[in-house]
Amino acid sequence: MNMHKDTQQRFDINLSEIVPEYESKNPLVRWLFNKRLSIALNLLSDIDARTIADIGCGDGSLLRLINSSDLNVDELWGVDLNPGILALKRDMPNAQFAIDNLFNMRFDSNRFDAVTCLDTLEHMQNISKAVQELKRILKNNAYLITSEPVESALYRSLRFVLKGTYSQESGPSAGAHYHNAREVDQALTKVGFIRERLVRVPLHTPFDLFWIARYLIH
Repeated sequence: MNMHKDTQQRFDINLSEIVPEYESKNPLVRWLFNKRLSIALNLLSDIDARTIADIGCGDGSLLRLINSSDLNVDELWGVDLNPGILALKRDMPNAQFAIDNLFNMRFDSNRFDAVTCLDTLEHMQNISKAVQELKRILKNNAYLITSEPVESALYRSLRFVLKGTYSQESGPSAGAHYHNAREVDQALTKVGFIRERLVRVPLHTPFDLFWIARYLIH
């Protein structure tokens, strides 16, 4: 799930190519990437969020999970730069979609009870501007759920084995990683987000590859 860095637009990439790991031939890779989604859904399940936006929704994998869950959602949005997301409405007619840049979204301030932003913020070179925009569209006492790579030596080695590069600038799942999970966490807490839950996947440090976190904003 990738809004990609700053203002660069990736209109020529099929949705299925954004995160090909969901359909990887390697069962461990498949499990790892889908585990992130199930944890994010669990972090949504114990809060009362009636209006939800998935920012950097990509191929809609998390949206489908939310849509098929028993969450009581009145309004569900998917947001991404890729215009291909509009085709997702065929499978999820009750969801709405917006082709927007994370730095300047169309939504009014204090709009959502919860926002999910999975594996997106690490691609934002100007992360301070990105987190301010996420803060703007969230209501008071609302929640943000993120997933970010730790960028440890283990993570980077596995990424190199899987993709042949540490940070892909082109091709499927493209996008430079400007920040790691800890730096994203620091950028969020700096503007007032309070981290209340953190799940390390697949194991605790030093064997964690991703942080999936839930933040509260007052």
